[in-house]
Amino acid sequence: MFRADIKYAVMMRMLAILGCCLPVTAWSQDSVVVENCNVALINDVDVPAQEAGVLTKFHVREGSIVKALENLVQIDDADSKVRLKSAELEYSVAKKNAENDINVAAAKAAADVAEAEVNESKAINQKARGSIPPTQIRREELTKTRAELQVDVAQLEYDVAQLTSDVRLSQVDIVKLSVTRRLVKSPIDGVVERRYKEVGEWVQPGEAIMQVIRMDQLRIEGFLRADKVAPTDIVGREVRVEVAFKKIGAGKAAAQGEKDPLLRPFEGKVEFVSNQVQAGGEYRVWAEVKNRQTPDGHWVLRPGMVATMKIILAD
Repeated sequence: MFRADIKYAVMMRMLAILGCCLPVTAWSQDSVVVENCNVALINDVDVPAQEAGVLTKFHVREGSIVKALENLVQIDDADSKVRLKSAELEYSVAKKNAENDINVAAAKAAADVAEAEVNESKAINQKARGSIPPTQIRREELTKTRAELQVDVAQLEYDVAQLTSDVRLSQVDIVKLSVTRRLVKSPIDGVVERRYKEVGEWVQPGEAIMQVIRMDQLRIEGFLRADKVAPTDIVGREVRVEVAFKKIGAGKAAAQGEKDPLLRPFEGKVEFVSNQVQAGGEYRVWAEVKNRQTPDGHWVLRPGMVATMKIILAD
């Protein structure tokens, strides 16, 4: 788009120097008429591959009207689906381990028994001193300490199992994303303008597969003279855009009293006014207008057409 803008600006400058056209043909307190405006795209996207692989199917063709997130192309996903199945099984195992707290419960039960044995031995010695040898009591206390430490070990293993389950789930999500990214979707509402690849070709991440352009909203670009129209006077102003057509059958429609939809002006408003006044005292301006379709589904305005834009100054 940037190169196209430069090319258009250079063309307009050359035409003005040669005297072939004047950017503004008429102006008044109510409106400004700008001739020889360029009809340009607002959005044109070279849709890229996000994963490497072989193209297996195109869901659309050139000229197809698509919606945002509509399926465009399928990249071979057999390998990623196998990896997804493996990741899901690993997650299932990890989840089972994460839900298993039997070792923690067993360790706590063993610790309770060991503590009870120590308490019982000490109680016996209080009633009958020397009934339980000190060596045995120390051994029971050691068993109690080990049992308490085993509870900590079991709890740690349980916590690790929880984290492992989370890791396995993340791995499932990663592989799912890989599968999803192999189904290329349209980033915008638009029309498929061209295909760069064919079924069976290998693509790398970032490599363009097809071009989608937006046709329901287009940009009308032109130049105004700074000494005739102040930039601050046209920001956000409504516009009417007309394009001259030669259509077969227009005379028949006129004879029947019908208004040819191609001749109706297109409406929009000024969206951009350049901050730079170029050589010759002119500055760049563009408006965005709503395009429309003929009854048979063809767009009326097309990028590259030359249009006349009327900027409404009166409130």
